[in-house]
Amino acid sequence: MCIWQRWPHAIVILMSLFGLRGFAPSAMMGLIAITAAISVGLGGFHAGVEWQLWQGPSGCTAALQSNMAVTDLVDQLLATPVVRCDEVAWSFLGISMAGWNAIFSLDMFLIALLAMLGRDNIKNQNPGTR
Repeated sequence: MCIWQRWPHAIVILMSLFGLRGFAPSAMMGLIAITAAISVGLGGFHAGVEWQLWQGPSGCTAALQSNMAVTDLVDQLLATPVVRCDEVAWSFLGISMAGWNAIFSLDMFLIALLAMLGRDNIKNQNPGTR
């Protein structure tokens, strides 16, 4: 789940770069708001798993080569550390990284939403603006 939470941030960075280039700023703010809302959901879900509020995904996947010998495959699996989604690996002020992700993503969502709505209000008052 930690990896899942990184994807929305990468997408927001890409959309921000398009927005900075002047590509449909209001639409970009709307898409950023939607992506940030997804990040809030992912972070909140992961935090809930850490706090034992609900159960997380039942399994994880690993990048394994299909042409490995069985003994090499077993050795690789046994050497792979298990990262549990239901245990807090790091916390600050009693809030886990997943919790902080949800909080900051909520902030990003609200800022993008306000920027989009504010830009639309300016466009409605001044029809000649981009």
